[in-house]
Amino acid sequence: MRRIQVAGLDRVPHDRPVILVANHQNAMMDPVLCCCFFPPQLHWLTRADVFKNPTVKNLLTNFNMLPVYRERDRVGDMQARNQEIFEIIYQRLQHNAIICLFPEGTHRGKKQLMPLKKGVVRMATGAIEAGVQNAIVLPVGIDYEDYYNYRKDVLIVVGEPIPLALYEASLQSDSARTQNVLLQDIRSAMRKVMVDIDHDHEYDVLIGLRPLINEIAGGDLLHQFNFYHTLLEQLAAQSPSAAAIQTKGKHYLELLHAIAGDDALHPESQQHQTLPVLLALPVAAIGALFFLPLYALIERIQKKLVKDPLFINSIRIVGWTFLTPLYLLIAAGLLSIGPLAWWQSILAVVGLALAGRLSLWWNHRFRALRYAWHLSKMKRTQPDTFGRYAAARKDIIDLVQGIAEQFPHIKTKGH
Repeated sequence: MRRIQVAGLDRVPHDRPVILVANHQNAMMDPVLCCCFFPPQLHWLTRADVFKNPTVKNLLTNFNMLPVYRERDRVGDMQARNQEIFEIIYQRLQHNAIICLFPEGTHRGKKQLMPLKKGVVRMATGAIEAGVQNAIVLPVGIDYEDYYNYRKDVLIVVGEPIPLALYEASLQSDSARTQNVLLQDIRSAMRKVMVDIDHDHEYDVLIGLRPLINEIAGGDLLHQFNFYHTLLEQLAAQSPSAAAIQTKGKHYLELLHAIAGDDALHPESQQHQTLPVLLALPVAAIGALFFLPLYALIERIQKKLVKDPLFINSIRIVGWTFLTPLYLLIAAGLLSIGPLAWWQSILAVVGLALAGRLSLWWNHRFRALRYAWHLSKMKRTQPDTFGRYAAARKDIIDLVQGIAEQFPHIKTKGH
């Protein structure tokens, strides 16, 4: 990842039972990120089919993962098995554990919240009935810049907790209605901490415009998220701006892709970075060449193993995490066989590792710089085409800033 920001981490309690619910859009990356950045130990509900292998089952159990059975698992006693797991969950909640799950029940590489499964409210209301005190449901949103490629931004947003005590009285008088109300409250809370574009016909334009909208907003990842989220809420209200941004946005994106191709995904103008990029080239090239065999191996592994594209980065992160230390040790060993002493070999490998890190920065900056060069050349050689692109871009900026003026708490970069 290039940048990872966690907002609202202070809302994660250490001294009360928590049912953590998160959107699920990037396979194994979602729980890995939560485990990396949330200080308390997390207990995950995981689909039961991955527990079939005894060795895997023991490994997952040692990581505090619990199986949950779904209809697709086709087990005759599904409800009984899940009830056994729920009893274990209630025991852990009594000791202030954080139980984590993805209530959508599956993952999907799209910024939309799918219908929530009722298992989350059955578990939550079951905790009330089991006598778990002071429990909360904690919504978490995970927002990826890109699901498939290296060096992209990730924002994790922890939302306002939902105290289960609010539903205790009504649960006794009307259990079914209370569960439906809680399910809708959880869905509403999750939508506040994630990007949820309801309508498919608007999706491509609103996603395509996001890099430019982020540029207009400026600031850190959280500010950009809040700005974009507020903009989506305004457009969802079917304001006159909604139709305008669809029409003008589609026109702008067509021009953008026509003049920039794949580089349209990286519309950062970094022409002032030319000198640092050129100066860093020799060291970045050495780092890239050093890690090229490991990169090729990991890419070969993920292409051979991955059937679901959303697992690409999950396999990559596992590969780089476990193979990099081994790769560096082998490199140090090979260097020490030659004229270098062992300590010189270690220093050399550390230097190569740092050069590899620099190569990641260099690649990102070079792509942005190449895009800026391309636009500069087009401005000289194809002024009419560039003029249409610039005018379409300005239309979007003016339109977005006009919408933003209605929300003084959300400032743009220029204000």
